Amino acid sequence: MEKGLIISVFILTLINITDSLTNSVVTPSLVFYVTEVGGTMEQYGLISSIPFFSMMLMMSFYGVWVDSNGNKYKTPYAASFAFGGLGSILYFLAELLPSGAWAVYTILLGRFITGLGAAGRTLAYSYVATAIPRDQQRTILTILSLSRSIGMLLGPLMNLFVVKIDTSVSIFNYTIPLNPRNSAGLVLAAGELFLFILTSLVLQEPPPKKEKPLTEDAEPTKIGGKELFAAVTHFDLLFPSFIMFVLICNFTLYQVAL
Repeated sequence: MEKGLIISVFILTLINITDSLTNSVVTPSLVFYVTEVGGTMEQYGLISSIPFFSMMLMMSFYGVWVDSNGNKYKTPYAASFAFGGLGSILYFLAELLPSGAWAVYTILLGRFITGLGAAGRTLAYSYVATAIPRDQQRTILTILSLSRSIGMLLGPLMNLFVVKIDTSVSIFNYTIPLNPRNSAGLVLAAGELFLFILTSLVLQEPPPKKEKPLTEDAEPTKIGGKELFAAVTHFDLLFPSFIMFVLICNFTLYQVAL
């Protein structure tokens, strides 16, 4: 595997580690943040689950985007980081709003937008499929899966730093409080900015997909609703999708129950 691809795989691994690390900062303090601004436990449950819903809505969009732009990944990745940064800033700014509906729904909106950005992380798997030699793909995918666990393991160390934040910043004679709850949004935003810069500068674009030219007698394949339904319900696709669905449901349930 060439040097540029090795560096790109390292970047994809850093994306996973940074994501897991920064999200590990949000999860422990989210319930306290929501209740502090006047939210209920029911609203906390909704806010905890909403990123997964927006991820589900957005995942296919990133795939279509890459397929339609010549197999280029930097722009879709930049969009996902922009969504993540915007959502994180909204999460941070909710502390400045009056307690009650305004603050709670700003957190909700921030987490929804963050989920739109997190959906772009699935681009790593299609990148591997198109850029990495086939005989090395299994190893790379294993490394990418392992990298998320590394980020989760490092999360408690980051929380030791965040939990000690208790200060304020004055901007244009306006005081902005910084505490362990809202500063998690700044940590997330900083992570998105770091990943945007790194990906824009270093990630190597895979070669364009090669399409086989049609012969004179060949007709383009037409895919209708029947063919699409058969593809989606095929066991090889449906079973792993169901496994992922159950995994995310259980993870969300466990997170809210805590």
